Amino acid sequence: MTVSKGLCRKTDEEICRYTGELRTVFGFRKYADDRKQLDRFIAANQGHFNNVSKTAVNALAELTHSPRLREILTPQYQTKKGGFNMCKGLDGMIQEGVQKGLRDGLQKGILTGKQEMAVSLSAMGMSVEKIAKAAKVSEGIVRGWLSGSAG
Repeated sequence: MTVSKGLCRKTDEEICRYTGELRTVFGFRKYADDRKQLDRFIAANQGHFNNVSKTAVNALAELTHSPRLREILTPQYQTKKGGFNMCKGLDGMIQEGVQKGLRDGLQKGILTGKQEMAVSLSAMGMSVEKIAKAAKVSEGIVRGWLSGSAG
């Protein structure tokens, strides 16, 4: 049995017998695949997550196969005690993901709007060249939209 699988089988009571960073690492690993449980565990043990060592953050990144956790190891999340505030770091990572999702969604919406406009203008008899100029895309993209092969 791997260490990681063994940690997942530990009860909350067993995990809470550990102190400091062992509790942080073991609990985080146990609940890494269940966001609601992980949120509850972090909230119940917030004091342990407010000042986590670089070693513990690296261990969590390895045990959870989440190299992005290492993004927490920046001065932005460093505490006065020399550790790292995982609560703030995770919140920052979530916020970055939300912002990226919004940007990606906006870009997709704009592109969809341009494609719909191209189809409408084509139906009105406008040339591919003029449609491309109006949509600020290449003629090849417009041709793909009009043929239904791009989106």
